[in-house]
Amino acid sequence: LAEGRIALSGHNARRFPYAYGGRHILHAAISDDDGRTWCGYREVARDPKRADPPPPAGDHGTGYPFAVATADDRVILSTGQSADRAHCAIVDPAWLYETDAEADMSPGSEQWATFGTQGVSLAAHPDDGTTYALRLTRPDPVWPAAAVWNFPALLRGMMRIRLRLDAGAVPVRLSLADHFSVPFDQEDELYALFNLPMQRGGKLTAEDGLIADRWHALELAWDCIGARACSVRLDGRMIAQLPLLHVSEAGPCYLRLVATGCGDAAVWVDQVNTFSNAGMY
Repeated sequence: LAEGRIALSGHNARRFPYAYGGRHILHAAISDDDGRTWCGYREVARDPKRADPPPPAGDHGTGYPFAVATADDRVILSTGQSADRAHCAIVDPAWLYETDAEADMSPGSEQWATFGTQGVSLAAHPDDGTTYALRLTRPDPVWPAAAVWNFPALLRGMMRIRLRLDAGAVPVRLSLADHFSVPFDQEDELYALFNLPMQRGGKLTAEDGLIADRWHALELAWDCIGARACSVRLDGRMIAQLPLLHVSEAGPCYLRLVATGCGDAAVWVDQVNTFSNAGMY
């Protein structure tokens, strides 16, 4: 691209038996120092059949991307293995440099990966029913329940989550990871950068101020360079300091909400925002 920048597309994915981590999602990153460091790691294409069983033969997913630079310095990406998976996207390099992101909770949003799970949906907001929120339960112990959301990779960043627990809500773990893995990944906790258990013996309990049927502001601020930790605040009060579990070159770029127990009572999330906090350290 202009000024010697390099745009890269590939699969920032792990722990799936097909294609060294899976081709459910195609990611893009950008470098302006000859590939020494990269920004972004954003989702640019999703296999439209990622929720279906794999075909009995042949490749599938968002593999073998082809990239072409346009006259106005954007990138056209074509990908998709098999005719019914073909996909073309236009990527603005400026978007890969962005550090702020907000989760889309509208019906039909493809930002949240939930395939291979049950009990998770974008449902009518519990307060007014006119807007929408992520609703997470786990009614069947045989099936996992999880939701996965991508945001710009940040070595130093902050995430704000507004959430509410129904009385007796299913216990949930929040994880921040530097890669994608399928929502039903049984080893995601082992490879996450930060893990925050919630409820029933977890780090975030009623003693910390977590009250049922009330909206709470949860804030996570991480530093993967200096402090190598993530501070957690609930309604403005510090409640935990999470250690960095693995070295990461780019920092977290995925939020994972995972039910760690079973139940029909829900955890609701109606807002997730991320942004850089590099200037705070």
